[in-house]
Amino acid sequence: MKKPKLKRIPIASIKPTEPAILEDKLRKIAPYYNGNENSIKPITGYQFEGFYYPDNGNNRAVFLYQKGHTHILAYVQPFDQDEVAQLQAIHQRVAAEGVHSIDDLAKRIFQKRQYDAVMRVYERKK
Repeated sequence: MKKPKLKRIPIASIKPTEPAILEDKLRKIAPYYNGNENSIKPITGYQFEGFYYPDNGNNRAVFLYQKGHTHILAYVQPFDQDEVAQLQAIHQRVAAEGVHSIDDLAKRIFQKRQYDAVMRVYERKK
């Protein structure tokens, strides 16, 4: 079984797989940040046709993007057509909500009540 490869990827290549960010999650990342992108735990996901589809790490990507970083460390999983197709489908649903990029996702950071409301609406649209 192949192991994921650690790579430095452009944040602009990430296709978000979440429709919103909970503000509290960004606060929990902050204590680990020392000004360097390497201080944040790498995200995980799949690279396909020049894009990166995270299965974990949308929050960390937004955090670094807000700090002015253009790249993030990522564990790129060995290609799996089923996993990639599933993450692409999730991204399509997220894109239908207007979230096409990490820049878009960074504009959808909410406190708990607002976040819960956004997620309820999103879940109903499944």
